[in-house]
Amino acid sequence: MIITVPRDPEWTERFTNLRLKKGTVRFTELGREIPCSKCKDWFPASTEFFHASNSTPTGLHSWCRACYNERFEDTRKCQDR
Repeated sequence: MIITVPRDPEWTERFTNLRLKKGTVRFTELGREIPCSKCKDWFPASTEFFHASNSTPTGLHSWCRACYNERFEDTRKCQDR
């Protein structure tokens, strides 16, 4: 199940054009995609692939769910020791 980005109205034409120039958004048959800032892979801009974030213009965390979960899984393992 794909959930749309909660702050989708933030994706104005001006914002999209700026992101296209910077190369931080692309449009494919899957729709709008953004890269994970950690692993650099591209994923659809949805909460299926990124955690929601109120502090970013896209409404999504900059790391994909896999990188985010991996990072905090390591942190939890260290705390358990």
